[in-house]
Amino acid sequence: MTYICPICSADPTSHSFRKLSETEDIIYYYTCPAKASKYNDREGILAHYDGELAQKGDKKWVWIFDSEGFDMKHALEAQLAIEMAMLINSKYSASLEKICVINPTLFTSITVNVIWPFIGSYLRSIIIFDSVQRFSVSTEI
Repeated sequence: MTYICPICSADPTSHSFRKLSETEDIIYYYTCPAKASKYNDREGILAHYDGELAQKGDKKWVWIFDSEGFDMKHALEAQLAIEMAMLINSKYSASLEKICVINPTLFTSITVNVIWPFIGSYLRSIIIFDSVQRFSVSTEI
């Protein structure tokens, strides 16, 4: 049976965690907290992640964490970040292949520093930051 978040069912903009794609071996999940209208719904977000990840069974997974727009109001949700780290660490870390943090901001770094003591060494070792500087090329002469 497919998990459907009851909060997101009523308002699809509520949380941001969804399956992006799936191969034979790995499921790719995507989140962008800045795009979630209920970014501070701690209980609902934790239930959403837990429900979604429980469906994957023993299959490996990759978590793409998009930090675009992640700012102070998101970083202030430290308790949510800690509980999310504890949930992943306790129930889903054995099958987690990689955490890709894309578009990192200063506030992403602050949040990672806050949760660092709550995650195991394995999770620490699989976090990858995409810190490639983006720029646009001008075609004006």
